[in-house]
Amino acid sequence: MQNALLYGLKGCPITKEIQNLTPETKALLARALNEYGATVFWNMKPSETMDGVTAASRALRKRGDLAASRLAAQMEDSLSHAP
Repeated sequence: MQNALLYGLKGCPITKEIQNLTPETKALLARALNEYGATVFWNMKPSETMDGVTAASRALRKRGDLAASRLAAQMEDSLSHAP
């Protein structure tokens, strides 16, 4: 895990912990973006962080088909097995 220095709304520095994703989770996120980019992620660009993968899996479940829901489940499982 790394710490990133971000800046809040009023320019105050914020430290946020960034978790490293496993290669499997990154591959699943890339697959989701390639397969469902235009239909599911038309209004967002999920980042390669745990929060980004969580947001992507929610979007897949909400706007995707049954196959997208299965992919979301795989993404969530890969997050739960992350170190």
